[in-house]
Amino acid sequence: MISRLKSMILGNWGGRVLLTSVVVSSLILTFRQLGVFQGAELRSYDSLISGRKDKALDDRLLVVKITEPDLKSLQEPFIYDETLASAMDKLQQYQPKVIALDIDRSIPMPKVPKGQKREKLEKALQSPNVVAVCALSGLKFEGSPPPPEIDSSQVGFADIPEDPDGVMRRSLLITSPPPTEKEFEVQHFCNDPQGGDRVSFAFLTSMIYLQSLDVTVAPTEEENPRIKMGDAILDRLISDSGGYQNQEMGTYSILIDYRHRVAPSQTVTLGELLNDQVDPQLVKDKIIVIGYDTIAIPDTFLTPFSQGLQENARMPGMILHAQIISQLLGIALDGQKPIGYAPQPLEWLWIITWSAIGGLATFKGFKQLWLVAIVDLGVIGVLFLIVKIAMAGSSLWLPLSPSLVALILTSVGVILIDRVPTVQKMLKISIEIDWEQVRKEADKLVSLSGGVSATKKETELDQEDLEVAEQKAKQSYLEELHKRAKERRKKKPTPSTPATPIIAPAVKVETEENLYTRLQDKMLNLKQRLSSRRGKEKPVVESSISGTSNISGNISGNVSGNVSGNVSGKTLEQQAEIQRLERYIEEVLNNARTIRQQVEK
Repeated sequence: MISRLKSMILGNWGGRVLLTSVVVSSLILTFRQLGVFQGAELRSYDSLISGRKDKALDDRLLVVKITEPDLKSLQEPFIYDETLASAMDKLQQYQPKVIALDIDRSIPMPKVPKGQKREKLEKALQSPNVVAVCALSGLKFEGSPPPPEIDSSQVGFADIPEDPDGVMRRSLLITSPPPTEKEFEVQHFCNDPQGGDRVSFAFLTSMIYLQSLDVTVAPTEEENPRIKMGDAILDRLISDSGGYQNQEMGTYSILIDYRHRVAPSQTVTLGELLNDQVDPQLVKDKIIVIGYDTIAIPDTFLTPFSQGLQENARMPGMILHAQIISQLLGIALDGQKPIGYAPQPLEWLWIITWSAIGGLATFKGFKQLWLVAIVDLGVIGVLFLIVKIAMAGSSLWLPLSPSLVALILTSVGVILIDRVPTVQKMLKISIEIDWEQVRKEADKLVSLSGGVSATKKETELDQEDLEVAEQKAKQSYLEELHKRAKERRKKKPTPSTPATPIIAPAVKVETEENLYTRLQDKMLNLKQRLSSRRGKEKPVVESSISGTSNISGNISGNVSGNVSGNVSGKTLEQQAEIQRLERYIEEVLNNARTIRQQVEK
């Protein structure tokens, strides 16, 4: 049954495409679940992000950079509290919506005598439109506390998760400090696991700005609540979202949709701000993000735009926060779609479909392999185009790497099975008849049938005739046809050269017709003698010979005819055995006919 099913599937081109596609897709999906393709999928994601056109600068934001020349002109190794307070006071004069400080100000800079306060900065931090940062604790890291002068409702964590390759692709909006075996010596807002969820610096800044515009940000009323910003809903990432597999995602995170490869908004320097070189209209009703862009204070990160760059490959932290803020405002106010991904069952279907397409690209009408290669390249181009359009037009992340590998492997697999004889032999695609087994089963049928009273000489004669018929059938037409068919597939004869006629060298006859006639006569003679000994003579139906199936049919007729005439007196077990063996013989004969049809095609 298995061999018959295998013959049905592998015996035609469509079946081979289907089987190869199923096997390859199963392997690809298994390896994908194990995370084998995660690195390749993330790199392809980076290519899709960097391949998009930059959007227009966001006029709702302004970034103030603290640069090396600024610190040098101020003669400060890092921005002092008084300088920072002066910059904040200058900005407040221009009436911004939010001032977001991406600067660690947990201790005075520089240090002040014990008991004294940094009054100027304290006053600036207590303004309700100021947001400060802290750093979340880890298993062994106690985190970095926020400025003690600011209310905790105006503090957001600055942590942005890195992927295994160090690239920033995700934004963590909500999380809580991880539990620790023992309490830290210094307890603060960002290392207390009992304090509940914390919101990120970028998310908190966006919420304050949106609330000033009467745009609601709240969780949905669901079993697993999602964040709703205005009319838009943010879907959280899970461990196997998109190209990620078994990745820790935190409480609530999304993919970062970079607005621009350099900065999402206009930027000015601290020196320009302090020297009154900034247009007040750039500040009025805007979000102002302040942070370092210096080598001495490293706060830079790899992004999807870093591939292949030697210079400026890393993005400053305050620019990265500004990218996330701009994305959240775009989702809430502009109808911008968050970067999404298909549900996992649809991703599986997508990969299986491209695997099948890769097999179909090897259509047997393409006789030359270079034609198949051209078609495959065209199909691969279509795959790249669809994935790129989906990301650029709909912000939809489709699996590229596993689909591409599945397409190529299926195409190569079908070519090997279809056109390489060594692979065909290894997979046993060609149907081979075990003539020795046929002879043994035929003998068993005759012995089970009983009722044959013949002398030893007659029995030996019958056995000899059977062996002659089997030997001639085995050594002549089938093997020679099969051999010549394989040779013709390798080298097709030119029109000017007539094809060599197929003549069985093992049989010393002039034509195939003579061979078949002689073999048929022997079979008919054998059948008459066997039938006469049973005393139940059956009429012999003459039939013309039309190929291998007739020879095999005569053998089957002799064996099955002798058996069926004498089963009546046997036990049920013998009858079942006879029927089983008859089905085996019939299956062998069907296989012989299949070979004949394939060769004729």
